[in-house]
Amino acid sequence: MVIFWMWFVIPQLLRLPIPEYGVALTAFVIFEAAYFGEIVRAGIQSVPRGQVEAAASIGLTKAQAMLWVVLPQALRNMVPSLVTQMIVLFKDTSLASIIGYVDLTKAAQIVNNREIRPFELYLFIAVVYWAFAYSMSRLARRFETRPQGA
Repeated sequence: MVIFWMWFVIPQLLRLPIPEYGVALTAFVIFEAAYFGEIVRAGIQSVPRGQVEAAASIGLTKAQAMLWVVLPQALRNMVPSLVTQMIVLFKDTSLASIIGYVDLTKAAQIVNNREIRPFELYLFIAVVYWAFAYSMSRLARRFETRPQGA
């Protein structure tokens, strides 16, 4: 719905036509920013307060403590949620086809209109989406199980 409404609202507000890519990008940025922001906030808050206090006790500034103490630990906590959200975002890009943006799904629709072979085309798309999501989850699992010092 966000993409659909952006397709109609933004050109009216700006009084100029916007290409499908711009509308889809804007909609995804607005929609996903809240999710990614919440994941980062929760990851930073998941670091024990004692870690911040320990960093301050050895003379690190707040910025240094965030960079060298908090963020490395928070990132480890954020990885599963970030990867899950990126997979969701990748799959959601297929929704941009409703406004005419030619992505993988729209390309399959175009080819299907010409070749009329929906089973093979949509099976291929399913395999591509599955391969991407599976490889991303495997990569995330590798980051999760990596030792702290590595």
